[in-house]
Amino acid sequence: MSLFKFPTLNGFEFSIKHSLSKIKTEKTAEDPHIHNACEIYVNLSGNVSFMVENNIYPVKRGEAIITRPNEYHHCIYHSDTEHEHYWILFSSQGNEDLLKPFFDRKPGEKNRITLPEGGGDMLIELCENLLLKADDDISFIIEFWRLIKMLSDGTAKKGDSHRNIPQKLKKILDVIEKRLSEEINVNELAKENNVSINTLERWFKEELGMSPKEFITVKRLNKAALFLRNSSNVQEAGFDSGFNDISYFIKKFKHYYGITPYKYSKSFSNTDKYGLIP
Repeated sequence: MSLFKFPTLNGFEFSIKHSLSKIKTEKTAEDPHIHNACEIYVNLSGNVSFMVENNIYPVKRGEAIITRPNEYHHCIYHSDTEHEHYWILFSSQGNEDLLKPFFDRKPGEKNRITLPEGGGDMLIELCENLLLKADDDISFIIEFWRLIKMLSDGTAKKGDSHRNIPQKLKKILDVIEKRLSEEINVNELAKENNVSINTLERWFKEELGMSPKEFITVKRLNKAALFLRNSSNVQEAGFDSGFNDISYFIKKFKHYYGITPYKYSKSFSNTDKYGLIP
């Protein structure tokens, strides 16, 4: 007889959504964001990449992108082709030891999971089963852990393997990350890296789906949101994330998150367990 001690499992919330779109026409979960949940994105179709921290991952049908809490990420559209995918969120606190694909790695590394031949279709079928079995607790739990096991057995891939991301752009992204709390001049950034401002703008638009200025602002807002969730006050969050004008920070934060930084900080624990503003 063999004995096995089941690990303690904390209860957690879970949501899954099937999406079909051509371009981003409104704010969705595909916009740049961070939150306190684990996320699984599974591609069904579309000419897209996924950015996690400063890594860019082209994503094929049947491949998955996984992120753990507080990793910056967003989907990048390369054309107006139809984009179909599954989007899964679940809280993870207390269950980190059981979620090895998410927590047994360095932040921002190896977020793309590729499965052996035929595995991608099985992954998509699992996602479909999760939607269909939402009312059957036992079947739902079984399918969820099948999904985690499949991701664990898949091959974690580094970024940039299918697209020729300019090396200078990678360097610039790292510079921006390090300087977020400082003043960043886009023209000077281009000059420092011996590229024209037009080339820099084109790189950002083609590879990241936004302008350099927009990217810097979004990264700062996400950083500020993290500070606010960790109990920083509005002024501290704004200044520490690189906004010198607090009024401007409040205006941009409200435009991006749909709520003022103060209300975000105060109501965060009451929004949902994923840390996403409804």
